[in-house]
Order: sequence, then C-alpha cells, then structure tokens
Amino acid sequence: MYTQGEDLMFCNADQIPLLVAKFKPQQRCWLFPPCLKPTHLRKREAQYAHQIMSLKSRVGERDRSKCDDEILTWHKMFGHFGIRTNRTTGPLDIVACDLMGPCEEANINSGRWALTVRDIGSTYGECHIIKAKLDAAAVLQGAIARWEVKTGKKLKTLRTDGGGEFWSRGMNHWCMMKGITHEQSLPMHHEQNGVAERYNRSVADMGRTLLQGLGLGNKFWGYAFMWAAYTNNNIPNEKTGRSMPSKVLFGEKPQLEKTRIFGEKAYIHIPKEHRQKLGDRAYEGHVVMYLQRAKGWLFYIPGANKMIPSAWATFPETCCFTSILRKGDLFQDNNAGQPTTKMDIPFLLNNIRLGDFAKEETFTRKERTAETITKPSDEIPRGYKEAMGSDRQKEWEAAIDEELENMQWMEVFEIAPLDNKQHIINGGWVFAKKIDNLSGCTRYKARYVARGNKQHHGKEYKETFAPTATFSALRLLLTWAAKHNWLVHSFDFTAAYLNAPIDMDVWIKPPDGLKIPNGMGCRLKKALYGTKQAGRCWWEHLSSKLKALGFVRSAFDNSVYFNTNKKAVTWIHVDDGIVIAQTKEALERLKMGLEGTFVIKWKDGVESLIGMEIRRHEEGFTLTQKRLIESIVATNWDGKNLSYVANGTRPDISFAVNLLARHAQAPGRQHWALLQHLLGYLHNTQNQGLRIFPNNEHITVSSNASWGGEFSRSTHGYLLMVHGCAVAWSSKRLATVASSTSHAEYMALSLASRQGMWLKKLIHDVFNTTLSLLLQCDNKSAIRVSNDCGSNKRTRHSDRDFYIINEMLYNKEATLEWVSTREMKADGLTKSLGPLLHKNFTSYFLT
Repeated sequence: MYTQGEDLMFCNADQIPLLVAKFKPQQRCWLFPPCLKPTHLRKREAQYAHQIMSLKSRVGERDRSKCDDEILTWHKMFGHFGIRTNRTTGPLDIVACDLMGPCEEANINSGRWALTVRDIGSTYGECHIIKAKLDAAAVLQGAIARWEVKTGKKLKTLRTDGGGEFWSRGMNHWCMMKGITHEQSLPMHHEQNGVAERYNRSVADMGRTLLQGLGLGNKFWGYAFMWAAYTNNNIPNEKTGRSMPSKVLFGEKPQLEKTRIFGEKAYIHIPKEHRQKLGDRAYEGHVVMYLQRAKGWLFYIPGANKMIPSAWATFPETCCFTSILRKGDLFQDNNAGQPTTKMDIPFLLNNIRLGDFAKEETFTRKERTAETITKPSDEIPRGYKEAMGSDRQKEWEAAIDEELENMQWMEVFEIAPLDNKQHIINGGWVFAKKIDNLSGCTRYKARYVARGNKQHHGKEYKETFAPTATFSALRLLLTWAAKHNWLVHSFDFTAAYLNAPIDMDVWIKPPDGLKIPNGMGCRLKKALYGTKQAGRCWWEHLSSKLKALGFVRSAFDNSVYFNTNKKAVTWIHVDDGIVIAQTKEALERLKMGLEGTFVIKWKDGVESLIGMEIRRHEEGFTLTQKRLIESIVATNWDGKNLSYVANGTRPDISFAVNLLARHAQAPGRQHWALLQHLLGYLHNTQNQGLRIFPNNEHITVSSNASWGGEFSRSTHGYLLMVHGCAVAWSSKRLATVASSTSHAEYMALSLASRQGMWLKKLIHDVFNTTLSLLLQCDNKSAIRVSNDCGSNKRTRHSDRDFYIINEMLYNKEATLEWVSTREMKADGLTKSLGPLLHKNFTSYFLT
C-alpha cells in the first residue's frame, strides 16, 4: 500500500470515488484528508483493500509524482478546508449573508446594492435593496431581529464574506453582545460561503427572467429580485419536501390569495377622497412588489410615474376582483371552535353593548377595506379609448352612434363659433349595461355626460332642485290598483333629459367621435346629462307637458300626477314610471298625449321597475328584489344596496340594516358576524316578497319604541298599512333622549302619526277619497298622554312638535287604540325577535 508515486482512491460499492490519498515523495508518507487520522490507516486499508486492487487493475501502474516545479505550473484551486454545513442544521442555526452589486443602473428607488440573507436550516431567504454598502449592517441586523422575534429562537452562527460592511466594529460588537458566532470566508474563497453565493445566483437569474416579461426597463431590477426571493420562500424545494421555507421557519401558511404575476396589469381603486366626481375611479398600473408590513401590493403607475400601495385592485388578465382580505379574517371569532345554533343567532342584535366606548373594538384595516370596497365590473369601459379597445368595441360603437343620433335628432346642442370668451365645460362618455330582469337580454347604453362640477353658479345655472319619487307613493298606487282592479302599465322615456330645454347659456367640449370645424364649439340647447340643472329642467318640462294633458301635480308628492276626473294617476321616477287607470280610454288618452311629445316605450302591465320585480295576481301584487339580493350575496356586499332592499320590499330587515349602519365607520367582529348572518338570511329568503293583497277599508299605523340604547336614545319604528297592505315603514333612532318607556312611545307615536296623516291627505288629493286613520300603540301610558295630556309633569318638557298627536286626536282626524305586544305589527322594527315572533311579524306583509 505504501508504494512511492502512487495514488490511493477509495470508492463505494458503486465504484464512486470517496477520497483520494496522495504520496509525498519528500516525506515518504501518504497525505490523507483531515477527516482520516493516521491511526485509522490500517482500518481503512482493510476496509477498502479490494476496491484499491480493482482500481489498480484498471488504471495501471503509473507514476503520478510531481516535482516542485511541476506543482507550481499545474496547481489548480481545490478546497481542503471548505466550511461544511451540518446536514441536521435547524432554523436559525446558521444564517448566510452576502451583498450583490453595485448594479450598472439604479433601481427606481435609487438602490444599487442587493443584500441577500438566507437561513440554511429552513432555506428561507430575503432580498433587500439598499442605496449604499454602509446600510448593509443595519438592514441585516433588522432582518435577524425580526426573525428571532417571530420564531422565538436565537441565531447561533452568522456566515459572511470578509467585506468591510460585515466586519465593522459595530457589527462585531453586535454579534458579541448577542452571542452570535461570526464566521468569515477567506478572500477569493467564494465556495466557503457557497450557500449565499448560490442563493444570489438563483435570485438574480429569476429576477432577470421576470424583467424580460415586464417590459418596463431595468430600473425595476430591485423589485424583481425581491419578488424572486418571495417566490422561493413560498414554493417547496428539495430540503423542505412538501413544506415551504416560510412555513418551516415561521410556521405560517403562505397567503396564496396574494400571489400574482410580476408586472401583471391591474386597475387600482382610487379612494373617494382622492378623486373627482366625474373622474376615473381607478389607476392603470402594474404590480411590482408584495408588501411585507401591510396586506397589499405595490403598484407602478406608468401614466403618473409613481408607486402606489393598495389592497384594492382588479386584475383583468384573470377577470376577477382581488382583495387580500379573506372571508375567514373578517368573520372569524375567537370561539369559532364552539358550535352555534340557529336559536342563538336572532338574539345577537339584542346583545350588542351600546354606548360602552371603552370596550369598543379597534377598527382594523381589513375591516375598513371590506366596509368600503365594492366589486368593480371589468366589462364596463371607463372612457371612450377603453371602449374602443375592448372586446365589445362594436357594441359600444353602436351605442355611441345611437346616442349621437338621439342628440342630433333632439337638437341637444348647436355648432357655433367661439370668440374665446366662453367657458367650455369638459365632458366624457359613460357606458352601462342594462339587463332585462326576465329575459336576461343585455342592452349596451352610452351617454355623453358634462362635467357639471365645473359650472359657475349664477352664470351657467341657478336652481337645481328636483323632487324624487318615493317608494311609499308607488306602493300606494299599486295597492289602489289591486283594490279597485285598475289597469297598470309601465313606461320608459328615451333620453329623458335631452327633451328638456336648458335655462342658461352653457358650452361643452364636443363628444369623442364627433368632428366639428376648427374655431367652432358646442352650445347646449337641451339639458345634457351631468349639468347642474338637468334634473330640474326635465322635471319642469315634463310637468308642463302633463299639465297640458290635464294632469295635475299632487301637492303632497310632486312625483305623482293625476288628471282632473281622477281616472288616471301616474308615478314618475326620472325617466321610469307607471300609470294606473280606471278605464282603458283614460290610459290610451295619456299614451297618445305623451307619444306626441316624447319618445317613450310602453309595456302592458308592469314587470320590473327601479330594481324591483313586480308580479300581478288575482289577489293583487307581489314585489320582490331577488336579482339585487343575489348580486349582494354573490359579490362583495354594498351597504347602500342593503338599505335599498330594506326600503323597497323587505321591512323585516329594516331594524338590522339600521343598527349595522350605526357602526359602519367603526365595526367590530360582532358586527361582522351579524352582517354575515343577515346576508345568509337574505340568501335563504330571497324568493319572499312584499305582499299587496287589499282586505280592509282604512289606514292603520302601528307604532312602537324601545327605551335606552346607545347615547340613551331609543329606537322607534312604525308600519303603515293601507287596505291591509304595507305601504310605508321605518326603523330609526329618536333624535332626543326619552326619560321613560312611555315618553319614548309617546314621541314614536307622534312621529308615526305624521306619516299616517300625510298618506291620508295624499289619498284624498289624488283619489278624492277619505279613509279613516287608526293608530295603534302597546303602551297605555303613552295613549293616556296622547288622549288627555295625562301625567303632564313627566312629559311637559317634550318638544312642541310632538304634541301633534294630541291635536290630531282632539280634531277627530285619527283614532288611537291599544294593542297587546303580541299583536303589535311594528315590534320587529325596534328589536330582534325570536323565531316564532319573527315569523308572526313577517306574516303581516311577506308572501
């Protein structure tokens, strides 16, 4: 075995070399690797004797001894003392660190250096972009401190190269105080810090690949490197197996909902505080970074050349709205593991602590996002250029051409010369889709809208008020039609505002797609959409035309018109409306009169109106909002839509919506649980609707109130029924504090009686019929005070306007009766009820 000039090579069973021993002629001894001591040679010879003989037979007897001159000429780099990593290294046992740079082109944030830090035990790593090498030590110390806090472990060994940024006096003192062993690789011995060097290569290779796909230039190389590091932390590798580095080190599952494509196109929501009413609601940009200290992304906006952090973004390439909020984050409870029953849930509303601000829960960013965010539609273009570049370009072009033809036919504006003195208002195209509730057919609509916020008061507009139609009046007309079997037809004005002449001199920018000669401008002749006075001009113009047809505007609701012989009544909401008529001749007379002035679409009967589906039966009508409820449940909920449902067809959710609305600015987890339950209730009862089946001859107003609550202000509610049909309802908080239960009931009764009196006068005005008004209350003390001012000492401090109930009863304009709490129809408008009482409450008005 000790033959001069021969090499010994030890192999395993598969003839793979394990170690090589070289003979030193000058010293006449074998030079073995440090892992083998001379005392072990006999054992190693015996162990590998047969492999050595086999090797000799293959390679022959060759003399490989080298003289000193030959060693100087053929010497190659090989490592005898490479720093070895223990294969059983755990998290934070050894952390390798290195610095890449400087880069030829600075990152967009002026950084030129990339600091990489990797934990060998978990293979978790981070990449930080810094502006100077002097910042490396501080960034490294911050990363290690953060890791130690999150894992609860202490770093044992830090491995770096011999760079001055890692071996400064401050760095050495920091390692000494924390008891960290600081290992150093020798100059030009890169293999001694091989983990960091290989990690640099992986991050750099992946980062360059990401830059090629972005196409925005090399100034984003820093964000690409950090993106690569984040990606490596959330994918399994050979050492972690099925797990991921981030989970091995921190025990946290990766947030897959945050995962995007580097540089992916996105539309970033603009908060209402930072946008104008007619401005865009989103920026177009590219995602370039995952935010580590906040839940969201960092976006680059090419048009503004700026970076914006946000959690509200639409990624059109995946055709979905993406938020980094998870439903579990919003609705999870500390007691999520405990089972709940349906019996527990209805009483949650009654168990909310009101007025205890010291124990109020913190309003987190996640909850604020879920409260304000709505799902944008990526199918509706936000401007003319986007419409022309969309997949539905032909449909939007047809809609624009149709609107331009309407504007030209209706003479909305005239082309007139400019003298540089006119104030020109900008405008833009607004697009929408109108889906028929029954057939599901889609109609593409385009409107040219002026930026009315730029108009000058006194020069370009004066009065702007226009009345708004009420749900109560609509339900009253349907009740009357069902009671007396009147005809009901619906109609829709085409380009309603464009029919009304404008009352001031207003100039606008020509619409995109319309070419006019140079030096000419567009002067409005009609009330274009978006102008301040458009609504009022249309209301006055329509009122004048209806007056010419013999229709008079009601003094108690300016959106209700009736003819002098009381045989036809119409209800109009902007450009939609219905007409009920006693005879077919009265209906045809109105149709002919309107068609001679407006372009109007008529429908026999009524199927859908302002978001409500209406069905007529032999007994009457059924009003539902199933399509709107489905959209609320299926997409990100919108508080305004919930209020619309509560006010339109669902009195049973009025109290819940009103209560939750009080905490919209600062909700807690309990409120989110209540909201989740409310959405589930709507989903399960979406087929239920408001029943309009007349069965008596009077007006009934049921009034109720709770006592106390937040700010010691009671909640009052009323349910107003005409001919036994729910026409109006409310659930609100009293504006003043009640001193007792009877005081609260008295104030609620006074407020409810006003609505009853208004409806009674509206019926008399429109139909020339007087119905009796019956008020119901379940508090005898309040009834006594209302009838004869009893217990005056306890209520004489009330505001004078509450004494209207006494005046009504004194003048015999209404009657007041006591009902038991079980028979109180408005009980569900002031508190949450149990299953049986809630079922009894909804039986008064729901199908």
